[in-house]
Amino acid sequence: GAGFGTAIGAPLAGAIFGMEMNFVGRFKWFAVLESLVASYVGYATTHVLHAPHTRYLRDLELPFDLHGFFAVFLGGLAFGLMSLIFVRFSHRIENVFRQISFPPLKPLVGGMIVVGLFYVEGSYRYDGLGLDIIQGALTNPSSIWDPFYKMFFSALTVSTGFKGGEFIPMVFMGATLGSALSVWLQVPVSLMASVGFASVFGAASKTPLACSIMAMEVFGWDLAPFALLSCFTAYVVSGPSGIYSSQIKFKKLN
Repeated sequence: GAGFGTAIGAPLAGAIFGMEMNFVGRFKWFAVLESLVASYVGYATTHVLHAPHTRYLRDLELPFDLHGFFAVFLGGLAFGLMSLIFVRFSHRIENVFRQISFPPLKPLVGGMIVVGLFYVEGSYRYDGLGLDIIQGALTNPSSIWDPFYKMFFSALTVSTGFKGGEFIPMVFMGATLGSALSVWLQVPVSLMASVGFASVFGAASKTPLACSIMAMEVFGWDLAPFALLSCFTAYVVSGPSGIYSSQIKFKKLN
């Protein structure tokens, strides 16, 4: 949790993430102090070392009306479905590659497939972190194809042995999906991209509270009601399966 919060500049979210991720649906409250100390010490260390955090900008205008909240609710449904598709697709690919008995061969085959598909796709828009695309999604509507291409390439990469982390790819998926949906839902693009930024990963990691707080710390505390609505809606829609298999074990122990 401390590493999560430190990396994105959201120490409170990091402290909550560590507890929420390990114990799905149940907090170990005795760990609150330890998590807070670890997260804030890590965050302070980045400032001492002058390690920069990516700053995400959004418009200040928020629609605190029935239409705005209903649009965010619909967005939460879409974010939950995106999370569900990503998790199930990733598990399917993992099951296919388990048939390869020689472990070093898995990333070799997977890497060749990924590189070949990047070449076929041609734009190489989805082969990196895509921080510039995430930034752009907060101010201008994205293509509806962006989140689906990123989901496909990310699931294929991670599931064939290239364990580089799911966080930024899922932030990309959520921000671009929300950005694209904002046009259809007729709400500010920055609102939908901001809540999507947190909701897809929150649903897939089963940490809706931590990711709601992350959205508030990154984009502003006035986003609180929208972030909570979107993240918890996505969490419910996404079902019990997540990207971290260890959560199932912890849940059984509780």
